[in-house]
Amino acid sequence: MPEDQVDHIKRYYPHAVCGCGGTVQIDRYQRHQVFDLPEVRYEVTEHQCYAGCCQRCGQHHKAHLPDAVPAGQMGPGLIAWINLINGRYHLTLRQIESLLQEQWGLTFSLGAISQSQKKLNDWLAPVYQQIGEAVRAANLGYADETRHYRNRSTYWLWSLSTDQAAYFLTHYSRGKGAANALLGNFNGVLVTDRHGAYNDYAANKHQYCWAHIIRNLEKIAQRRGQAGKDGQKLLRLARLGVRCAKRWQQSDYQSQHYRQRLEKLRQRLKTQLEQSALIHGKTKTGNSCRKLLKDFPRLWTFLDHPGVPLTNNAAERSLRPYVIWRKISFSVNHTAAISFGR
Repeated sequence: MPEDQVDHIKRYYPHAVCGCGGTVQIDRYQRHQVFDLPEVRYEVTEHQCYAGCCQRCGQHHKAHLPDAVPAGQMGPGLIAWINLINGRYHLTLRQIESLLQEQWGLTFSLGAISQSQKKLNDWLAPVYQQIGEAVRAANLGYADETRHYRNRSTYWLWSLSTDQAAYFLTHYSRGKGAANALLGNFNGVLVTDRHGAYNDYAANKHQYCWAHIIRNLEKIAQRRGQAGKDGQKLLRLARLGVRCAKRWQQSDYQSQHYRQRLEKLRQRLKTQLEQSALIHGKTKTGNSCRKLLKDFPRLWTFLDHPGVPLTNNAAERSLRPYVIWRKISFSVNHTAAISFGR
C-alpha cells in the first residue's frame, strides 16, 4: 500500500559508522507491511433525559428521546452486523450469540437476536422496492422458485433476477397468481424452466431452459423398447441444437452457417416429436412429446433475441445461497425470508 494509506510507519537504521571507521551512507532497501486487526470493542452511547418543574405554575416538563434513537439496546450497526452474519454467512442464532460474547464481549439472548431481524425488513423496504422496479424494467430476466418454510406452513420463495440484481418474493402459492405477482410489469425476455405458472407470459418473449429440456428427454431415452429409441433420437437432436447454438453465440451471432443449421435442427426436432407423439399415442412418452410440441415456440426464442442464454442458471444461482441456508438450518422458521422480501 502507498505510505499515505499506512497507519503506522516504523523505520530501522543500521549503525551510522562502519567498523572500519568510515561513514555509512543510508538508503532504504526494503518495505515490509504487516496487516492486522485492531482491538475490537463495542461502543456504548447513553441517552439521558431530564425533567423539570415550572417554578411559577408547577407544571412538569420531560425531555423525550429523539426519533432516531433505537427503542431497544441494539443500534443499527449491530443489527446490520447480526443480519449479515446470519443471512450472508449462514451462522445460526446460537452461533451469533456465542460470537457476540467471544468477539465483542456483548451478551444478548437468542430472543433479542431473533427480534433484531424483524427491524431490518422495515429498514430495507425502500431498497427492496427499488430493486423490484429495476429488475422489472430490465430487458432480460430469469425467474425461478423454491420452497420456503415458515413455522409449520410451506410457502414459496420466488426470484426474478438479472445479471446485476435479484428480486425475491414469498408467496403461499406456486401457481400463476404468484408468478404474475412476481413479474408485475416486466416486459423483457423471460428465461424460466418449464414450470407452467409462467405460461401466461408471451411466448415470443419467453425462453425455456434447454438444460431442463435435455433432462426431460434423457428420461424418455432411458425407457425400454421403441420409446427409448425415439427418446435417444430426440435427445441427440436437442444436444446438436444446443451445441450449434453455442457456436452461433461464439460467432457473436454473425455466422449464417450456424443459423441455418439451427433452423434445420428445429424442423427436424419438431418432425421427430410429431412422429413420436403419433406412434406412442396416449402413453407417457406420447404425452411428453405432445407437451413439448405445445411448448415448442418457447424453445427457440433466443433465435429472435440475440443475447438470451440457453439455460436458467442465473435464476438458480440467485436462489442457491438461500437453499444452502435452508439446508444447514434444517428448515427452521425463516423470519420474513430474512431480507429476501415480504
